[in-house]
Amino acid sequence: MKFNLMHHNRVTVCLAAMVGLINFANVVRADVEEPGDLTFNAHNAIESCIITVTWDKDASSLSPQVIDALLISSGVWPKAFEEQFGDGKSGALNHMMVRLETLDISESRHIGDAKLVTLVARLVVEISTENRKDDRAKTKALLKRICDLLQESMLEFSETSIRGQHERKAQLNEELDRARTDVHRILSERQAFLDQNDSTELDIERITQELRGYERQRAKYEVDRSVSNARREAMEEQIARLTKKTKTEPVETNVLDQMRKIVKIKQEALQHLENMVQAGRASSGELNKMRVEVAMAEADLARAEDDARQQHASRMREAGGDFVIQMNHELTQMAIDDADKEAKHKATIEMIAKLKNALKVAEQYEQMGGHRLDIARDRLEDVQRNLAELEHRIATTVRPKMTIVGMK
Repeated sequence: MKFNLMHHNRVTVCLAAMVGLINFANVVRADVEEPGDLTFNAHNAIESCIITVTWDKDASSLSPQVIDALLISSGVWPKAFEEQFGDGKSGALNHMMVRLETLDISESRHIGDAKLVTLVARLVVEISTENRKDDRAKTKALLKRICDLLQESMLEFSETSIRGQHERKAQLNEELDRARTDVHRILSERQAFLDQNDSTELDIERITQELRGYERQRAKYEVDRSVSNARREAMEEQIARLTKKTKTEPVETNVLDQMRKIVKIKQEALQHLENMVQAGRASSGELNKMRVEVAMAEADLARAEDDARQQHASRMREAGGDFVIQMNHELTQMAIDDADKEAKHKATIEMIAKLKNALKVAEQYEQMGGHRLDIARDRLEDVQRNLAELEHRIATTVRPKMTIVGMK
C-alpha cells in the first residue's frame, strides 16, 4: 500500500531543504573563490560509513529514492548540521555535502511470506573549513547524528504507512458490515416472500420440466377424448340403424290383441259377478267358476306374450341384435373409461395451473435474490479475504531497520 500524498509532501520538503542548502553552499563557494582569498586551500573533512537498511516491501513504500529524500529533508541533514556547526552563517564553512551511494539492493523472504528489501549503501559527509582538526571531530559526530536521525525518519515514515493500513482496516470493517447487511436483507426478503406464497419448490428448471410433462399428458388426454367421442358417435349411429331395422316387425300381433281383449272382458265379467254375489243375485259357485276362467285367460295371454318376445328376440339376433347388445355394453364401458379420463384431464389441468403459479413464484423469488444474492455474497467474500490479508500483513509487518556496518 502506497501513500502518494505523504510521499509528495516529503519530497517537496526535501527538495526545498536541498535547494536552501545548495544556495547556502554557493554563497560560501562565492566567498572562497575570490582571487587571493586566504582560505582557498582549506582541507576537507570527509567521514563515511556503510549502512544496511531492511524494510517490508508490501508494508512500506520505502525505496533508495525515498531514503535519499529523507536524508536531505529538514529533519535529518539540515538538523544534524545545525546541531554541530550552527546555522552556517558565520562564514567559517567553505564546503558541505552529504550523499548516499547505493552499493547493492536485494530482496528476500521473511516469516509469513513477507518480501524484505535490503539496501546496502555508503553514507558520505564532507565538510571543508579553516579549522581542520575541530571540524574532523564535528564531522564524525555529524555522521553519527545523521544516521540516528535518518533511522528515526524512516521509522516515522514506516509508521505513517502502518497507520494507513489501520485506516484501511477500519474501512474494510465498515465494508464488511455493509456487505453482511446486504446479504442478510436479501435473504430476509426471500424468506418473507416464501412465507407469503407458501412455496416449497423453487427450482425453476425442475418446475419447468414437470410442467412440460403435465402438458404432454393433457395433450394425450385431449387426443384420447377426441378419438373416444368419434368412436362413440359411430357406434351410436350403428345402434340406431340396427334398432330401426329390428323395429320393422313389432312384437305385438293381432292374436295377442284378441287375447288381451278376452282377458279384459272376463275381468269385467268377474267384477260384475262379484257385485251380484254381494247383492244375493248370484251364487258363489258361479263366482269361483268365473275366477278360474279369468286366471286361465291371463295365463294364456302371458304365455303368448312370452312366445312373441322370444320370437322377436330371435328375429333381432338374426338382424344384428347381438351386435347391438355388444355395442351397448361397449358404450357403457367407454362411458366409464371416459369419466376416468375426464377426471384425470381435469386433475392435469389443475396441476398445470398450480405449476404455472409455482413457476411464477420461483421466477419472482429468483429476481428477489438470484444474481443479486450471488453478487452480494461475492462482495462479502472479497471483503473478508481482503480484510484477512490486511490483518495478516499488519501482524507480520517488519519495520525498517538500519544497521551501521562501519565508519572511517
